[in-house]
Amino acid sequence: MEKQFLPFTAPNWLKWAVIALLVIFIGVITYLIDTYNEVQANRVSGFDESKEVALTETELVSIDVVSRFHGEKYYHVVLGRNDDGNIGVVYISMEDDDEEVLYFDLNSFVSEEEMLSNWRDACSGCNFLDINLAIDKEQPLWEIKYIDSKDRYVFEYYTVEDGSSYELYFRLQRSLY
Repeated sequence: MEKQFLPFTAPNWLKWAVIALLVIFIGVITYLIDTYNEVQANRVSGFDESKEVALTETELVSIDVVSRFHGEKYYHVVLGRNDDGNIGVVYISMEDDDEEVLYFDLNSFVSEEEMLSNWRDACSGCNFLDINLAIDKEQPLWEIKYIDSKDRYVFEYYTVEDGSSYELYFRLQRSLY
C-alpha cells in the first residue's frame, strides 16, 4: 500500500530542500549587506586624515564638507572656513604624498549658484544632475553633470575664476539596455 500524507505534512526531501534554499538565501543577503557596508566605508575612508591635513596646513579653522574627485589623479576636496569666515577649498592628492596641498579662497571665485544660473541659461534643454568642485593641472574647476538634449550623460568643466568653459568634458552615450 502507498503511503498517504496528511494535507499539512510534506515529504522529508521537500523539507530539506526548503531549508537549504532558505540558508542559501540568508547567506546571499548577508554577503550583499556586508559588501555594501564595506563599499560605503571605503567611500569615506581617509576623510578624517584629510580634515586634519586641511586644518594644519592651510588657513581653514573649520571643515564643512569633504568629498572625492577622480580626474587624472584622485583628490579629497575639503571645503571649510577661515578665521574671517571666508570659504576656502583644499585639494589633497591621495596618490602622491609628496604633492603640495592646494588651497584656494572661494570668495573671489564664481559661486555655485551663479555657475548653475549661467549653465542653465546656456543649456536650456538639459537635465541637471549634480555640481562638484574638481581640479585639473592645479586649476580649480566646477564639474557639472547633466543629461543633454541627445540623452547623453555629460561631465562638463568650468573654471571657478570666471565660469568660462574648460577644455575637459565627457559625453557618454546612454545605453538602451
